[in-house]
Amino acid sequence: MRITIIFIVFALFMEVLCGCNIPVKPTVSELCSKGNYESAYKIANDEEKLLVEAENITAFLSRLVVDSMIAPGSFILRNAYVVYGEEKVLGSAESAVQYISGIDRYGTADSFYVLWNYNTKLNEWECEDIVTGYISTGNENKTLEEAQQNLKHIRAKYKVESIIKYSSNLLPLTSVKNINNLFENDLLWKVELLPIERVHVDATETLSPAEMIEAAVETAEARRFLTQTAEAPHTVAQTPVP
Repeated sequence: MRITIIFIVFALFMEVLCGCNIPVKPTVSELCSKGNYESAYKIANDEEKLLVEAENITAFLSRLVVDSMIAPGSFILRNAYVVYGEEKVLGSAESAVQYISGIDRYGTADSFYVLWNYNTKLNEWECEDIVTGYISTGNENKTLEEAQQNLKHIRAKYKVESIIKYSSNLLPLTSVKNINNLFENDLLWKVELLPIERVHVDATETLSPAEMIEAAVETAEARRFLTQTAEAPHTVAQTPVP
């Protein structure tokens, strides 16, 4: 028995010495870092599956952002957020936000938030708006269409703020680094959404904080616009910026 054990130890030593490494299964983290989300999802436990899905969603949406940028090579993901609601259930992500840096059309560095919502009817992610540091105060909005467009930006700004203030929505820094590395290594374009079945989570009777903010802003701004328009048909009420 002792001789057998010595022989096995000696054999293993010789394998290492000869460069014959014993195969080691990759971890979930290692697979994600290479953009192999499908394999990572298969071996992940329940808690890890949610993180894999969130990183996969962000990587896929980042790919779409890169494709639409004026200077695609300048893409840098700073932070990312994925919203699952009160109960985090696989396949139920409803919104996502990316904080991105890049070169704008004027050749200067800029940072902005991209707000996404999942359209359950079309089964796809849609970009609701891009939020930058500047939002019109209303003086230059000469038409109802321009005022409505500005109101859309304000609503998106409030929604982004309501998402990023909760740490539970924040993607880990390791996931952000993974996505930036995929981009730098020209692998981001290969990322596709995981084939996870969508789960419908019944909405509660009360509005969420984000929905309450949206409703309040929309009502107040619409009322203010109509009031001032009635008093001065050629002017548009100013929109307060928080």
